[in-house]
Amino acid sequence: MTALQLDLSPGAVTRRERGRMVVEFPDKPWLLIHVEPPSVPPEDVREWFRDVIERDAIGVVRILGSIRGRSPRGWPLEIVNVVDDRPDLDSRGYRLVALYEMIGHVAAVTAYVSQREQYVAALQPILLPLVASAMPIWRTRDPVALVELWSLAVSPPSD
Repeated sequence: MTALQLDLSPGAVTRRERGRMVVEFPDKPWLLIHVEPPSVPPEDVREWFRDVIERDAIGVVRILGSIRGRSPRGWPLEIVNVVDDRPDLDSRGYRLVALYEMIGHVAAVTAYVSQREQYVAALQPILLPLVASAMPIWRTRDPVALVELWSLAVSPPSD
């Protein structure tokens, strides 16, 4: 797997930053998305998940809750609701992190929101569907397993 693709709204602007895809929305300046590149899972996948959840934290990270299940496309995922307490700034940052396990790979999508009001208002209609929409892009010259070929034949990626 070479990347993750999200169902992005028209007008979304993407760029690369420190190996990640970063998505900004001109009509939602309070929202920023980071898409971690897929990688082979480390020995301790839970530790990798914790590292992703704590990445870019300025303050103390608190996990408010999580749910495990499957994405609308059928991929196993865990969605974690996180708050980043910043005592020295007297503020908080809010994050929704989707952690994926996809055929021998792990990947993550993080939605960053700076204001609690926007976070609460956007959680159900925007953030959850967006972070759960990821699907793998299989563009590689590396050998693939038969199960990977079969999954592509059954549900080919859209370009």
